[in-house]
Amino acid sequence: MTVNVPVTSTTIATASESPLAPNAVPAVWARMQIADLTQQMTHTDDRDGELADQIKRIALDYNLMSAYTAFVAVDGSRKTAGTQGTTVPVPVPVPDGVKYENTVEDGG
Repeated sequence: MTVNVPVTSTTIATASESPLAPNAVPAVWARMQIADLTQQMTHTDDRDGELADQIKRIALDYNLMSAYTAFVAVDGSRKTAGTQGTTVPVPVPVPDGVKYENTVEDGG
């Protein structure tokens, strides 16, 4: 015989239990905001870019990646001489169907 009885459980947690806990709730909120704004973009015409700007701002404020932000990795293991950085061209393959001449400036 099976009996279905509702069960209630209470758990008390404090933020001091984990060093990440104080940062978790704001990050989850920000991700949900970005998801909500992205959903709104599928149903509205964001010609002025207001929703995209809001997504960018939230992502930057909460250190999250979005469709409008990115992470950049910087190799700190090597340093150049002097106080100025050195620009190093990095070749990137051009996707099939894309003409290199149409996407990269001449530089002159």
